[in-house]
Amino acid sequence: MQQLQPYKKSLIFALDTPDLIQAKLWATKFKNYVWGYKLGLEFFTANGPDGVKHIQELGKPIFLDLKLHDIPNTVGKTIANINKLGVEMTTLHITGSSDMLKAAVDNNDKTLLLGVSVLTSMDSNNLEQIGIQLMPLLYVEHLSKIALKSGIGGVVCSPKEVGPLKQQFGKKLKYITPGVRFTDNSTGDQKRVSTPEQAILSGSDYLVMGRGLLEKYSPI
Repeated sequence: MQQLQPYKKSLIFALDTPDLIQAKLWATKFKNYVWGYKLGLEFFTANGPDGVKHIQELGKPIFLDLKLHDIPNTVGKTIANINKLGVEMTTLHITGSSDMLKAAVDNNDKTLLLGVSVLTSMDSNNLEQIGIQLMPLLYVEHLSKIALKSGIGGVVCSPKEVGPLKQQFGKKLKYITPGVRFTDNSTGDQKRVSTPEQAILSGSDYLVMGRGLLEKYSPI
């Protein structure tokens, strides 16, 4: 796993499993090669806040990826609760509107709020199905402007959009990129992907990898 050393300060390992024991085994295996761990809906709905605490015991930052999307009042109160967990980052769908994002910001204390733009499993055909007549890059740029104006600290996008976003917004936002795969990985359900090297060169601040790491290194 020495190949991961260049990415150690930016690599977030996605613990995408409902099995707490399995998650801790994976997390321990990669502990010395990653910046932190991502816990998503699959993990959180199975293990809740107690599960988050168990992973925090490993001493790494936590990216709680819940992709909130609800009325402003509900999201604001949820962010206040998330702050009590002591996680480093959490996510909200930018499409929830600037009102929702601002409610999150107003109720936030110390968590880095990340706006989800276009999921890396989506392409222009998927956007057209829901009435969006823009190519992914243009839509991501549009949503990122909303996030920035609303006080959100970063955006989640594919590595393919990071370069143009960084040209527009510079360091005003943090750029978190899932959809990262090694050249010999399968892409699975991801459609807008890049290698870790390409993502870093494009300007990604954090790379999110789960299946790609497990597939390559078969840790368990």
